Amino acid sequence: MSEKHHWVGEVDPDIYYGFVYLITNTVSGRKYIGRKFYHTYKKRKRVRESNWRVYAGSCKPLKEDIQRLGKDKFTFKIICNYKTRGGVVSGEVHFQTDNDVLSPELLPCGERLYYNGQIGSVKFITPEFLSAEHRAKIGAAGIGRTHSAESRAKIGAAGIGRIHSVESRAKMSAAHTGKKRSAEQCANMSAAQSGEKHPNFKGPYIITFKDGHTEECQTLRNIDGYDSSTLYRVLNGIYKAYRDIVKIERIGSNDK
Repeated sequence: MSEKHHWVGEVDPDIYYGFVYLITNTVSGRKYIGRKFYHTYKKRKRVRESNWRVYAGSCKPLKEDIQRLGKDKFTFKIICNYKTRGGVVSGEVHFQTDNDVLSPELLPCGERLYYNGQIGSVKFITPEFLSAEHRAKIGAAGIGRTHSAESRAKIGAAGIGRIHSVESRAKMSAAHTGKKRSAEQCANMSAAQSGEKHPNFKGPYIITFKDGHTEECQTLRNIDGYDSSTLYRVLNGIYKAYRDIVKIERIGSNDK
């Protein structure tokens, strides 16, 4: 090949589909095993050559170290070439597994031996494997973050009809044990469950279904197949619909 590249090892884009590589930080000793295709494909047809000549991995911490230390402080080695896409993908998994890239083993600098946080395309690294500095950055990134009204609506909709296990309910209860609510929180909770909003408030109610028919009931509690708290949310306009129910009204609620 006439054009320059930084890889050490056999290189032949005309024969091979791609390769598995090893990038080593010569300052700290940290390593990264990944894969790269020589070309991009569309509908199994070769479209153009990829950026493999200058490619330096997809791992963010690795990229940050290369930018900070300089590319000359890293070695780029091709471990093995493969003639098929499947070979490249499985080869990456083989070498990552064989070298135990997810090992929590630490270097003298306090960082894990490998930059890798996943095997192939599956992420396995959990918080206990991250450095204290990395965990602090993750925590700081979430401070002050608030969800938009649209995001909150989606989160709420995703939980409709969800039933927590006994274990989950026990954990949630334990997490709130001993917590004291502010006067404002208590006032808001009281207002949210006052009058018609109270779970024990009696109807009668008119429930309208998607097919157009309606049913009358005295309470929204203990209706087979429906979560009562969600039904009250529909009544109070928090949710627009719930399963096949599109509207819930209290009879005479507008008659004052």
